[in-house]
Amino acid sequence: MRALGLLLCVALAASAADALYSKDGPVPLLNPKTFEETVVDSDLVHVVEFFAPWCGHCKALAPQYQKVAETLQGIVGVSAVDCDDAGNRKLCSEHGVQGFPTIKIFPVERKKNPYTGKLGKMAVDYNGARNAKAIADAATAQIPSAYITKVKSGADFEAFKGRGDLPKIVLVSSKGRTTALYKSLSCRFKGRLAFAEARDSVKEVVEELGAEELPALVVLMKDGQQAKYEGKLKAPDLIAFLGEHAAPATSAAKEAAPDAESADKPTPQVVRALALEEVEEIIQLEDPWLLGFFKASPQDDCAVQAEALNKLAYDMGFLVNVGQVNVTDTDPTAVAAYGLDLARLRACEMELLLLPFGDKSEADEWLPYTGEKTAKAVSKFVTESLPSPVTRITADSLQPFMSLDLARPKVILFTTKEATPAVFNALAVNFRNYSFVFGDVHGSDAAVVEQFNVKKVPSMLVALFPPSEGQDPSDPKGLTKLQLQPYPGPLKYPYMHAYLEAIADMIGAKPQDAGSFDTTASALGAKPGALAPVPEVADNAALEKECLGKLGLCVVALLDGSSEGLQDQLGAIKAAAAKHAQQPLHFLWVDAPRQHTFAAQFGIASADLPALVAFSPRKLRYARLQSEVTPAGISELVHGLLAGRQTTTPLQDAPKLVDGGEEPTEEPAPEEIVEEEFDLADILNEEVEAAGGTKEDLLKQVDQQLKEEEERRKQKEAEEAAAAKRKGKKKVKGGKLKKGKKIKEEL
Repeated sequence: MRALGLLLCVALAASAADALYSKDGPVPLLNPKTFEETVVDSDLVHVVEFFAPWCGHCKALAPQYQKVAETLQGIVGVSAVDCDDAGNRKLCSEHGVQGFPTIKIFPVERKKNPYTGKLGKMAVDYNGARNAKAIADAATAQIPSAYITKVKSGADFEAFKGRGDLPKIVLVSSKGRTTALYKSLSCRFKGRLAFAEARDSVKEVVEELGAEELPALVVLMKDGQQAKYEGKLKAPDLIAFLGEHAAPATSAAKEAAPDAESADKPTPQVVRALALEEVEEIIQLEDPWLLGFFKASPQDDCAVQAEALNKLAYDMGFLVNVGQVNVTDTDPTAVAAYGLDLARLRACEMELLLLPFGDKSEADEWLPYTGEKTAKAVSKFVTESLPSPVTRITADSLQPFMSLDLARPKVILFTTKEATPAVFNALAVNFRNYSFVFGDVHGSDAAVVEQFNVKKVPSMLVALFPPSEGQDPSDPKGLTKLQLQPYPGPLKYPYMHAYLEAIADMIGAKPQDAGSFDTTASALGAKPGALAPVPEVADNAALEKECLGKLGLCVVALLDGSSEGLQDQLGAIKAAAAKHAQQPLHFLWVDAPRQHTFAAQFGIASADLPALVAFSPRKLRYARLQSEVTPAGISELVHGLLAGRQTTTPLQDAPKLVDGGEEPTEEPAPEEIVEEEFDLADILNEEVEAAGGTKEDLLKQVDQQLKEEEERRKQKEAEEAAAAKRKGKKKVKGGKLKKGKKIKEEL
């Protein structure tokens, strides 16, 4: 009887899972073995839903998820894992599944885990709308085009035809971008076919292939013959056609390839070779740099030592930019300016100097490294030199921290350390220009740990409010409920860095000029071009539009519009605006001599120009740039504000311009303004009034203000709730595909 009951339970569990996804349906159910075969060993992007049969949200998602599978058949793998099945629980746990449904997108590329030696894929959570189109769009966006050669001329076409022995596929299209279907085919047949794509404007290709109708797909065979595809532009048909012409699959060699490659493949070059003159350019940058100075000899070009430095830099995983400087034929006095004695520098011995974060102008503040030249030791040396832009979160400060610019993802470390671990500080510094906000929680703060459902300390997660479908990500009104993305890997810098890069790619958190290592390095010798528009504001309507009516901070440059150096000053501000494009900052400039009343509100006179201030229009507090108006100086002010290290000054009222401008006058020197210490909560989350009176009067005043603010907040929430209720009655439900409509995919 007991056995019968057990069988009944198993049968019921199986039927519950089957009720969501049937065995003969478009969504296959995976177990640990088939997961490895279907997802990890696949050359395609793969979407996996981790679900529980009893989950109401999972049941609601199932019809839409099946549409995704039907739409992307042959383009992206779509499958599901029943986490309620005892045999799958370890698999779900390994992938950090803490709620249902969890949708993860697995990339094409597999990477070896250096700790286990096992190949795997680093997935990212899908946190968008739960409808077929949104999920399909997110999945296809992850398909790379790296396996397709772009043919832009006849010379490109000839070079492609002469490359390698694989059969070649050429697509001629009028489309401006490569479709997901063609990218998917190139991933599926990588190593078996060589793919190229040309636009119909490349006449040499069009004529040689006879591409009269577009799109045209042609196979070029070794004997010079061509095979033109005439079938339907559907993945299954194209896969069958290309399979007939592809080179044989060598699965055994493919499985062994990663080990063989890792043994013989040289370390990618990450160290930049620099001339001594370029060190001056590095000094102007904000990022830290580790420089290796060396002197070669007639008998030795120091290639071994250079390769060792490159291996060291690569193993540190983009922790710091690294350069090498050959000073063999350099004037000793030029080297001495950097604290180096050329006569004492032994041949091929790397003299390592760390140029610290921020100001590097004083060479005596550069940090010589004399320890063991291992990735672990040098990483420790670098991380200990970095500032700490990480906010310590407690039960009391959690709400202000999470409320800080809701659209920005929060990266949170749960730690047993009393101080923020240096590695996490380094992560925050190196991702400071992304839209992430970094905080850490001590493991003993049980209330916060429990609130985030953290099962293990130390651990890291990303908390974010994804925007609802069709909403502007920067608009707080369009944000959905909080979602947590647990980090599943080891708490080592290279892996954490790679994970946040993947998250940033997924949710659009990168700055406009973001890359990985080369982004900062490319600043050397960079041409002015990475600029963002900075509007001039001359009246109150423009001020309201560009600043006062927006969330976040306004960064206002007060310049002399008739100055000869105006364009250079604007160039510096535009460069800073581009660098901070993903942060809640609004850059603008004002012709201060024509708006001297406006400038005086910030304590700025004509003699102070050019000047720059950052202020919160909602909290009426500002901070003034105390150094020159340069990209580095502006960044230092911004980072100080966002990290809570910068002092601010209260404004009596919202600043106003004089419409039409003022005649320049000799204004008296402004009164000296006393700055106050504050943290980030002061400028973005609290109302602080700099009124006079006794301490008791001030406390009463603040208490009264807090009560009034709370009453206004409740009244506003009630009004918004009533408006939402009225609007909800008229709103047509979205998120579903219209009957008879399909998501079409063409070549």
